[in-house]
Amino acid sequence: MVRASAQSPPPEEIIATIGERIAQGCAPLRVILIGSHARGDARPDSDYDVVVEFNAEPGRAIELGRELHALFPERWPVNVIARGRGEIEQGANDPGMIDWDIVRQGKVLYSAPGAYELPVPLTPRVYERPETPPLSVATWRLRAWRDLDHARFSMTHGDGWEYACFNAQQSAEQYLKALRGMSPECELLNAYAVETRYGPVMANEAEAVAAIAAAERIAAAVEPLLA
Repeated sequence: MVRASAQSPPPEEIIATIGERIAQGCAPLRVILIGSHARGDARPDSDYDVVVEFNAEPGRAIELGRELHALFPERWPVNVIARGRGEIEQGANDPGMIDWDIVRQGKVLYSAPGAYELPVPLTPRVYERPETPPLSVATWRLRAWRDLDHARFSMTHGDGWEYACFNAQQSAEQYLKALRGMSPECELLNAYAVETRYGPVMANEAEAVAAIAAAERIAAAVEPLLA
């Protein structure tokens, strides 16, 4: 992603412009700033994470969200997270969903006339295990299974070791979004989150074997707790 240059306007001006352009360009229900700029701990190279809520079904909302990047020819680092009718309410109290953060840290940049208020969170933080698992647990679990399968599959196709490392890291990340722990394995896999996907780093077979083994240890520890 192209980063903001030294000649870019100050962040406050960029944020205001983002809200105005999206409001005028697609008639959303709401435009909400989240992430580091909403929390006040942004760095000079931080992205602008913006939730755009549409009066549309979730699938259609995603399509509309993809079109919004054309509103920013300056190539500012804007990440658009599309939400359809009712999605924020559905995930507002599920700590595995981004909607949890939207209602707790989001700053509304635009709200359409007559739009309903954001839901009030039941709790500000995660205090105890709920009686029934949040819906997001099944989502992250399925993604973890698939990523680990991709990592194993990569091992059967010659020298694509960096893909095995990357998918092993992704599998562990999905599992740990459902349950925290396994620090040594996480430290080993963290190195493969970015470098093997975007950087020049090329992994070898031994690293791929170790990465998959670490991901499998995380899977073995987490699966019984999710059952």
